[in-house]
Amino acid sequence: MKLNIFGDIFSTSGYSNHIRGLSNALYNLDNEVCLITSRPQGWERMVNDNELRMITRPEYEDGVDIMIGLPPTWKYQLNSHRPFIGFFIFEGDVCPKAWVFDMLDDRVTQIWYCSQANKNIILDTAKEVVGETLTKVLEDKLKYVPHGVNQEIFYPEPKVPKQDKFCFIANKGWRSNEDRGGIQFLIKAFAEEFTSKDNVKLLIKLNPAYGIPDVSKLIDKLDIKNQDKPDVQFIVDNVPLDVLNKLYNSCNCFVSTTMGEAFNLGGIEAMSCGLPTLQTTKGGQTDYMTDANSFKIEKGELGYFSNETLYEETKWFKPEIKDIQKQLRYCFENQEEVKNKGKAAVIDSFKWTWKNAAEKAVSNLNLL
Repeated sequence: MKLNIFGDIFSTSGYSNHIRGLSNALYNLDNEVCLITSRPQGWERMVNDNELRMITRPEYEDGVDIMIGLPPTWKYQLNSHRPFIGFFIFEGDVCPKAWVFDMLDDRVTQIWYCSQANKNIILDTAKEVVGETLTKVLEDKLKYVPHGVNQEIFYPEPKVPKQDKFCFIANKGWRSNEDRGGIQFLIKAFAEEFTSKDNVKLLIKLNPAYGIPDVSKLIDKLDIKNQDKPDVQFIVDNVPLDVLNKLYNSCNCFVSTTMGEAFNLGGIEAMSCGLPTLQTTKGGQTDYMTDANSFKIEKGELGYFSNETLYEETKWFKPEIKDIQKQLRYCFENQEEVKNKGKAAVIDSFKWTWKNAAEKAVSNLNLL
């Protein structure tokens, strides 16, 4: 099938990782793919052979358009003579009400969503805005295409030495202490639960796509009530994916104290490397979290915690610091269970590959 995929692949954001993973997987299933993306200076050295072919290929006039982006941006790519698919990705309990009308546009043929949480966001918002009848019209457009992981990049490497201490790893952006990713909660909980005498470490890989903050200033504002702080280390540089794979493999447990996720690619990447996850339970990450492969942070409150206009109508889940502490301590004191859940995580990660996502996408395309 001839596909025109719109979206930027040249950052380290979740959007870029998603576009890159899905585009490559669709191409590998013998689809003809044109990738319409930004082209930063020297971009030719940043792509594989297939991506070079996709980017330099002229747009298909008789293809299907797929845009991975927020609904208000879809209208800039709508083409009356080609089917259009908008890939919806958002975090929270509802989305901005105006987006419902973007999604109901007759020129939008299908809407793909990556998790049950994202489907619920669309339908719950639509019911409030346009009622049951038009919500059913919208629901008929919805098709499931999960996110995934490239297991040629993320896989267990037994020969990679573990950190010198039991190590939790987080991989998220952090711009402020109001950030959705929740790194602020994790640092406070970890620093107040453990001391330097505990053989434990927290390694935080900050995603530079969202900017690198003055870490010391942000930590000072957390009012950490412990003078004998445990080992917390940061990686703020953009690292190659093979290095990120080794970082995951060197640690023992992936942790995410996020307030909301569409899917959380970091969690499934870590699982593919043999790590169990410790995560909050409001968001798309719950699609792949099970009692066999993950630990859960379930206590907290729903509220309007964002200062961004984009999320002003949206509630997020703010995890309780004491519950984060409890779960961190449990993992540290039950390291054999952590290992066993890590083994289950590898097996479960095979259900969540980009190849599987692309096969699901093709099934939806065949309905056009």
